[in-house]
Amino acid sequence: MKNNKIQILAVATAFLVIGAGIAVFVQIYVGSLVETPSLGTDMLNQYFMESGLFTPHSSATCDGTEAFVEIKSGSNKGYCIEKNERAAQHWEDAKYTCANAGKRLSEPFEWKFACQNAGTLGLSAMTDNWEWASNFSLPVYSGGATGVGSPVFGSSGCSYAGWDWVGYGTGTEGSAAFRCVR
Repeated sequence: MKNNKIQILAVATAFLVIGAGIAVFVQIYVGSLVETPSLGTDMLNQYFMESGLFTPHSSATCDGTEAFVEIKSGSNKGYCIEKNERAAQHWEDAKYTCANAGKRLSEPFEWKFACQNAGTLGLSAMTDNWEWASNFSLPVYSGGATGVGSPVFGSSGCSYAGWDWVGYGTGTEGSAAFRCVR
């Protein structure tokens, strides 16, 4: 197995309060070089990293069902995002669907940036409903409820964000539309 090297300066652990009675547990890694096969991730995300799916590439790699999103003007480096959302699925099923297509779910910055430029990119329905927007999940504490959640974006606009349950104490799981990227 290939080891990834990431730079870590410090680990900060915090609870972010995002609303009345809602908090999210967050760990942030910043700083010196360490080797790790999967820091804060699962094996599917490790596969995504080893396959280069988190590495920017050129517009020449996008097919007709995708739009190229340039991350820095004039660089011709970015990512391909699907023009049309896929039907709603549970989070792990959406990740698996993307992996089988040689892609992954978008991350929050990627989703929001694409949404803000949806018209020029030819992307459809980015603000009609919630879409999964992360390959990562975190423990979520909402009032007396605890579980694991992942970010969702869309619904009423590009800046509308929240989270949905990946797993919850009562067995509840969220289901959201999604787009795959590479």
